[in-house]
Amino acid sequence: MAASDPKKDPKKAPAGPALEGKKSRKALKSKKAAIQSRAEEGKKRLMGLEAAANKGSPEAQAQIETLKLALEQDTKELNQTDIDMKDASEDEDEPEKENKGKDLEIPGTAPPAGTTPPPAIEVEDVDMEPPAFVDEEDVVTVAQLDAANGKNGDEKIVGWRKAGWGKLVIVSSGPMNAQTFQIKSDGEVAEQVDPSAHINVGNAKNRFSERRDQDERYLYHRSQVVAIQGVAWKHDEKKFMNPLNALDPAMKTPKGRYPPTYVKVKWDIGGHIKKTWETRTGIRRLWGNKQNTADKVILIAAQYQAKRNDEWKAGQRKGQEVSPTPDPELPEIKTEPEPEPPAKTEKVPSKFAIFREGWCELKNLDPQKLDDNSEAQLVNAWTKSIAV
Repeated sequence: MAASDPKKDPKKAPAGPALEGKKSRKALKSKKAAIQSRAEEGKKRLMGLEAAANKGSPEAQAQIETLKLALEQDTKELNQTDIDMKDASEDEDEPEKENKGKDLEIPGTAPPAGTTPPPAIEVEDVDMEPPAFVDEEDVVTVAQLDAANGKNGDEKIVGWRKAGWGKLVIVSSGPMNAQTFQIKSDGEVAEQVDPSAHINVGNAKNRFSERRDQDERYLYHRSQVVAIQGVAWKHDEKKFMNPLNALDPAMKTPKGRYPPTYVKVKWDIGGHIKKTWETRTGIRRLWGNKQNTADKVILIAAQYQAKRNDEWKAGQRKGQEVSPTPDPELPEIKTEPEPEPPAKTEKVPSKFAIFREGWCELKNLDPQKLDDNSEAQLVNAWTKSIAV
């Protein structure tokens, strides 16, 4: 008996791509949505890493290359998914519309002539939820865990200091003209501390209010403070429903303590604008605190900060990335006399400018590019010259 030709005998036709099952259009849509979501998260992380790399972080630069490769792979998967969806629409969706309510006839299984076909089986359409993750082994992503634990991905670290075995970080949120600041433990924020990119506010060298000359005299004073640009403190929701109450001297018990607090100060040092994070102790030295003066300064600045942020959230203040002129509603505070006011420096600015030029020429320095150490030496030399 001659062997049958598999090409002519459908029952013995070899299985091939034409008979392999294809993914449903619904599953492909779900896959595409998951890839797009993953790519969006990757792009946001890439922006953050590039910002860190611009500040000189070698770790960020290494992660950027890896992330770019992952984004390229996502793009390829999206393109392939679009192609698969086109095939699915032609091979699946249209036959479903034509055969809805009818028997699906499979080649080679037609009922014999003269017999009654079995009744059609009604199948209920069930909308299946799209898969939560592309990788079926994933249980939950780090981003979802951070969100569940209250970690705000919009918060940015602007400073840090050591605290026991861990770190405390200063985080900012909101646009520059409506920013709020808060102190948290490093485990409470999504971003990681980068010592090369984030300033160490725990280092006294980074605080002008505590700098002294070789004779142990303070170099900088309140007369050189231009503005307060922010207040950061650690919130304790168990003690205070309103976080501002933790800064209020009127609500502090005699034996009570203020929470860890840092104040962002804007300085004018010899015509150069500098910004530092100062401690409560530093603010007390600048303003005096015999009648809680400095503590009231911190509270009022924090209240004003919260007011601007609330206005932005309510749509009453347009968010800007450039700080506008301060609102004149800030209450006036009567300050205590400074113990060491540099009165002569303020009365003869033209002479100081001449002295500055001569001093820089002697030291072979550019007056417009002095670092903090050179500025301190200049002020020290000027103070000695006018004291003679």
